[in-house]
Amino acid sequence: MRKNLISKQEYLESVKSGKKSKYKNSFVYTEEGVFRSKAEYARWKELKLLEKSGEIFHLEREASIPLIANGNLVGHYCADAVYSKSETIPYKRSQNEILFFPNAIVEDTKGGEMRTDLFKWKAKHFLAQYGFDIKLNKAYKG
Repeated sequence: MRKNLISKQEYLESVKSGKKSKYKNSFVYTEEGVFRSKAEYARWKELKLLEKSGEIFHLEREASIPLIANGNLVGHYCADAVYSKSETIPYKRSQNEILFFPNAIVEDTKGGEMRTDLFKWKAKHFLAQYGFDIKLNKAYKG
């Protein structure tokens, strides 16, 4: 889970204050935690149904994935979801390292064309380090 999740109290205070989100997204508070957007929550519910039906396996929300350069930890990428299309586990974790298996899928949901420079850098670093792309789900207003 993300370390920077807001608490229920913080969420309620932000709603009461009328504070607008920087990216105009609406936080969704559920029993599973706080989702950064309605689109992220909708995709999570869809993934949960796919897991229940046996189409995907080992679904994990907000997996923190280390980004390493020249043996040094330079940051983390927090994926909205990590899962496998087969019954084999998608990855093996040890301290600051992750070994992804070929069946792993790492997903992120972005609203429209909203991709920050930081996300673009992390996605490029992820590709260089792990050898596959982050699956990007675009959420368009419609």
